[in-house]
Amino acid sequence: MISEVRGVADMKFSTSDMCDNFFNVDTSVVNREKKSLNDMFFGYDAVEYSSLEYLYKKYPFSDNECVVDFGAGKGRPLIMAAYYGCKTVIGYEIDTNRSGLLIKNIENFKRKFDILFDFYVYNSDAVDAVITKDMTRFIMYNPFHAVVQVYIIDKIVESLKNSSRIVQIYLFSPFKEVIGYIESLGLFKRAEIKKYNHEFALDINNIKEDVMFAVYSSEI
Repeated sequence: MISEVRGVADMKFSTSDMCDNFFNVDTSVVNREKKSLNDMFFGYDAVEYSSLEYLYKKYPFSDNECVVDFGAGKGRPLIMAAYYGCKTVIGYEIDTNRSGLLIKNIENFKRKFDILFDFYVYNSDAVDAVITKDMTRFIMYNPFHAVVQVYIIDKIVESLKNSSRIVQIYLFSPFKEVIGYIESLGLFKRAEIKKYNHEFALDINNIKEDVMFAVYSSEI
């Protein structure tokens, strides 16, 4: 998809801009806010289109899957999920302005593409999310403090205890503490961890560079 977009677009624009234009959306990062470890919630940032394309192609959606994005921002992961065949996408976004832009982006995307899918956007705190048995993939792009991410992971674990199923968790730019926590649970199998230098890490203890993304799958 991205190679096709590059082939027809004006190269004076960034890949993100070209992909936004292709999908008929605006997920741009205007002013990237500095993150403080003392903040519970961070400002908006966006997952690279190329990372999402890679993951959704490598782990294709089966029928009746549901993607949930905590700290959904302007909706890039949800829009890409729908494009690659996910039938239900859900976003939790605490910022009222961004949640409105998220809804607008999805509606604009639906107007351009003849793709049938359901979407739900909640302008609420991610910690208030209700994890249901229909949810199969969970996304967190370092949008809030590690404590909040661990809290959400615990809610996912509780849901699995109540309704056993295979799920995937995608952690983008994750805190190493969060990676350590999820691996300590013994409930998830590490599918892969990719660093920003594009090398794949086999041993979490040898990771010295920042992690681009980590993928975990539950085991039944």
